[in-house]
Amino acid sequence: MKTICVNGELVRLMDDDPVRSPICIDCAVDTDQIEEQYMVHDGLWRAANPAERGMLCIGCFEKRLGRQLRREDFRPYVISNVDDGMPVSDRLRERIQDGA
Repeated sequence: MKTICVNGELVRLMDDDPVRSPICIDCAVDTDQIEEQYMVHDGLWRAANPAERGMLCIGCFEKRLGRQLRREDFRPYVISNVDDGMPVSDRLRERIQDGA
């Protein structure tokens, strides 16, 4: 597995996933279309998606996790980007701003 540095944070890249598909693997919604591009901490992602492959919309991720996402679940640079005005869904913005 390869890692790259993004804004001072190491991000893991999947060896066999050179092109990220934006389609939610549970409900088939296009996460790019609904503006739900996000990253959570690795342990949390593995808890909801042990295979570590594919994308999940916020709703499907929360359903798998059994709870709503909170600000501290997201990677710091995602929070920073959203706080700086990156376009995201209302649902994602609500989770990131919760507890801000």
